Amino acid sequence: MRGDRWAQVATVHGCSTAAGDRALNSAIHTIAMVRMRSCPTTQAYIARRTAEGKTSREIRRCLKRYITRQLYRTLTAIMVQTAA
Repeated sequence: MRGDRWAQVATVHGCSTAAGDRALNSAIHTIAMVRMRSCPTTQAYIARRTAEGKTSREIRRCLKRYITRQLYRTLTAIMVQTAA
């Protein structure tokens, strides 16, 4: 039953798989929670999304996606620098 539910959620949210790095997911969650509490830019983002009618769960999902993209860009830039 859980697999079927995940397939429905993955289809709706564009996720490819339920498997992943738990430590990385935990780190991204921690970053999101800290930013939601202490970062003025993130708080403005949350207020804007709330005004759009998003739920806190949807806002958190979007924020985690944004953080993941930032991390990926940063890590790939570092890899390019060290390879050169």
